[in-house]
Amino acid sequence: MADDRYKRILVESSADDVLLTTAFTGLQTNMLKPSIVAAGLDPDDLPARGAIDIAKDIERGEGEAARLIQQCSPSLT
Repeated sequence: MADDRYKRILVESSADDVLLTTAFTGLQTNMLKPSIVAAGLDPDDLPARGAIDIAKDIERGEGEAARLIQQCSPSLT
């Protein structure tokens, strides 16, 4: 099951909260602004293309991304 915080973000967000960005993967990706804020980042001031390396957090099993993956898919960790 998805984390309750993530569920709340999905329910409370609107189309205005969707941000198209290349900061996370280097590819254009739709992200929810409240999710970016919850990760401690400013959606209006994201780093350059692909500069955010979420793989490090996932590999170490740390960070919000890793926690959400562990909660949603324990078999992947």
